[in-house]
Amino acid sequence: MPIIRVFASVERLAKTFTEGGLIKTSSVFRQFTVGFTDPCHEHVDFVDVGEGKEMADEKLKSNEYPPLTHSLTHSLF
Repeated sequence: MPIIRVFASVERLAKTFTEGGLIKTSSVFRQFTVGFTDPCHEHVDFVDVGEGKEMADEKLKSNEYPPLTHSLTHSLF
């Protein structure tokens, strides 16, 4: 069972980080997220919610990803 579960739009974050000068190209962020999905990191899930303003919220509300017991939820944006 994952301990860390990240819900985000990979494309939107990659674009934001590139435009903000945090990374040189959007592919850098995509490679970073692929590292999270590596089977070696069984306690981490990175869920790409796709495009859409409320997609991450909808994923969190769905029963597909039940909340972790005794977890802290943080929002970056």
